[in-house]
Amino acid sequence: MRFKTIGQILILFLLGACLLLAGLYIGLPVIVESQLKKQLQQYNLPGDLNFHIEKIGLTHAQVSGISLNEKPVADHLDLFYALERISQLHILKVVVSGVKIHGDLDAQNKLTIEGLSLFKPKEMGKNNTTPSFFSYLPDRVIIKNSMVTVSAVSDQFYLPFDGLAIIGKQNETIDFRAHIYPFGEKISLQAAYGLKQGLQAAQAKARAFDLEHLNALIGNKPLNTRLAGKCDFNIQYSASEKRWSADLSHLGLQSGFDFGLKDITCDFNSDGQKRVFNGAFSTQYNAITPMTFAYTLVWDATKADPYHFK
Repeated sequence: MRFKTIGQILILFLLGACLLLAGLYIGLPVIVESQLKKQLQQYNLPGDLNFHIEKIGLTHAQVSGISLNEKPVADHLDLFYALERISQLHILKVVVSGVKIHGDLDAQNKLTIEGLSLFKPKEMGKNNTTPSFFSYLPDRVIIKNSMVTVSAVSDQFYLPFDGLAIIGKQNETIDFRAHIYPFGEKISLQAAYGLKQGLQAAQAKARAFDLEHLNALIGNKPLNTRLAGKCDFNIQYSASEKRWSADLSHLGLQSGFDFGLKDITCDFNSDGQKRVFNGAFSTQYNAITPMTFAYTLVWDATKADPYHFK
């Protein structure tokens, strides 16, 4: 009889434990969601951020319905993490799908992106101990199947993209790599950014980019000149060298006759009040022998005649 009583108590205890765990499993997403929203309130977000946690586990959570000021900004988010301490999670990776970025291009070609700002902690006085937002970022962010939409005065442009951000929390740096697909063409982008140093390096490159696409973006064309041909290009920036450089394989022009430039290089260096442009290019025209030109343009603000060209 005693064993029967103990067995009944044990069954009731296990049933209660199962109900408790089930309640936690069902209610945990709601609890975590409310805590995350409360944590985000201490940041100067560019609007009202809303989201819904669909599923949460020991190492993985799924979030959907991500919106800013009631406008959708992403379809789905997968969050991967590890439990470092009982009260702290280490976010390892975030995979975001369906990011939606909206921009407006006015008549003066000024581009405005909705909600584009890094969220920073609110000022809380001299004793503010709120950590840098970098401490809340994951080690990696992967962006998939996303789109930038730019509304111009009389047209709309769509820019599909995907990307990867590798985040260094100790040095507060972000290494970003992405592919964008304007007009169905592929452009590869890379950038290195530091919170204290700013932009350290950047690169944009493409192969066989069809220049015909750019004619739709150019307004008044002198002598009805049109861009033509396909171009390999590589544009780079280095903060340590204070230098921009650009290499273009071909730049074709059509205006009653075909004319082009090839092997175009351009370097721009900035040192204090001195700016130096130098480069070279070759002509490409059937009626004349190809010729190569080199140039240097110096602008020195310390001199009475600041411009020097050769």
